[in-house]
Amino acid sequence: MANACKAQDVVRCCMCCNGGKFRCHSCSSILCETCVGKHMSSKVNTTHDVSSLSSGSSRPEYPNCPVHENQQCEMFCKTCCSSACSKCITSGEHRSHDVKDFAECLRERKSRIEKAGHEVKDSLIPIFEKMKDQVEEQLKILPAEFDSIEENIYKNRDKWQRFLDNVVEASLNDARKMKLCIQKDLVSKQDHLQNAIKRLDEFLQSLSYLLYIFS
Repeated sequence: MANACKAQDVVRCCMCCNGGKFRCHSCSSILCETCVGKHMSSKVNTTHDVSSLSSGSSRPEYPNCPVHENQQCEMFCKTCCSSACSKCITSGEHRSHDVKDFAECLRERKSRIEKAGHEVKDSLIPIFEKMKDQVEEQLKILPAEFDSIEENIYKNRDKWQRFLDNVVEASLNDARKMKLCIQKDLVSKQDHLQNAIKRLDEFLQSLSYLLYIFS
């Protein structure tokens, strides 16, 4: 019985209570054939989005209102950053707030997403592609550049080796000369000391002879 009653329920026009055949998606109003013209003729409603309830047009699935039971939030308050149903709006809760149709907000969000996608595709990706190409080019020329560096090192190796050999040879010659000089000086001192010892021995012999005479 409940299902039968529900099946017999008629969607009523919000202006005259006749059977509603149209829905205004901008203000969530249900309208009959007579009142839809009046609704759209108002200067305030000229931009409203009205479609037939039986048109089967694709509409977004609105969230349920957490405050008003069985009400769908077909509006979005940008000031509060929250969705709202028609009762939330008419209650004055969002008075002077920036309220827009939920579908319009979705279209704006979709537009921003599409714009971001175009920016990524048309701006960011080309920049990164260019940077990638530059890195690839650097990788290509890197071996040749370092081959040239290695070649120059090998070319200068003999020069550096000759220079080092000359430094080593000069150092060895200086060391040999110093050795001979010190050796000559030490030999000279050795001779002087030997002569001095010899003369002292002779002097001791003289003293011994004198002592023998005076004994």
